[in-house]
This record gives sequence, C-alpha cells and structure tokens, in this order.
Amino acid sequence: MDETIAYIDQALDDSAFIHLEFDGYRVEMFHVSGKRDSLIHNHWDDAGVMKDSLMSVVGLTKEEFDNIRTRLKRIGCIGVATGNAHSRAELFLRRVGTGMYSYDIYKRPLTEEEKEMFMHDGMFIPYSDKVIFVYGGGVFGPQSFPEEAKRSFLKQHKPW
Repeated sequence: MDETIAYIDQALDDSAFIHLEFDGYRVEMFHVSGKRDSLIHNHWDDAGVMKDSLMSVVGLTKEEFDNIRTRLKRIGCIGVATGNAHSRAELFLRRVGTGMYSYDIYKRPLTEEEKEMFMHDGMFIPYSDKVIFVYGGGVFGPQSFPEEAKRSFLKQHKPW
C-alpha cells in the first residue's frame, strides 16, 4: 500500500490531488485538482471520456495512469484519493451499494487526539498508528461498522 501511494505521489505534479475510482476496467470517478486550482473538478458520468484531459491537469502520463490502475488491482483496491501535499491517502477497497470500505493511510504517525477519536467513532477501526479501516455508508443507511464487529476486531488486534 505504501509503495502504491508513494508511486502516485511521485507521479502527480506538485500540489496536485486525485480521487480515482474504477469499476472493473472502466473509470467510474475521476476528480482532480491541479497545482493552481482552488477547487476540485468532479467527474462521474464523463470520467472515462474526460480521462486524458483530467490526467493532464494533474501531470499523469498514460503509462503512469495505467501503472496506478495495475498497482491498485494488485493490492485489491478499486481506487485512491491522494495528493503529494496531503498528510493521508485513501485506498478504496470495495463498494457495497453506495457505501465504501476503505483504508486511510497516514503519511505520518497519528497524534494521541486522532487515536482517541478513531477508537470511539464507529466509522473507523484502527489497525496501526498509520492505518485506519473506514466505512462510509454513502447516501443512506448506517454510517458505521456494527459495534460488535469493531469491538471483536480490537479485542484480537491492538492497534497501538
């Protein structure tokens, strides 16, 4: 995971950001923000059609884009949200309806305040001082892991 994030951060232009999600081979979402952008340019339905121009906004070549897709697939993920000026990256594991299971990978150790928040918020299951498992329920439904599932995992695995 760290290697994939490092590769993407190196491939992006300075201060660029991407939110990229695949549905199989198809580009499902491609949101970008370039170095001089104050907003993120969001693309859902037209993400595949706009792919080449969106890649140029953040400085990706076709080869780098294809390598990102290959690296995500290799680690079992369907997408990523990251930027080389950000302190964390999100690796999207899978969608269930509109919900998303993902990993927040921090590029620095968590603070004590962050650790405390992650332990007590049902949306997060801490794995280590740099990795948090996340469930975002999407538009409707629960926005957190079942309480018993989180408690059971943390009983077997101590994140810190």
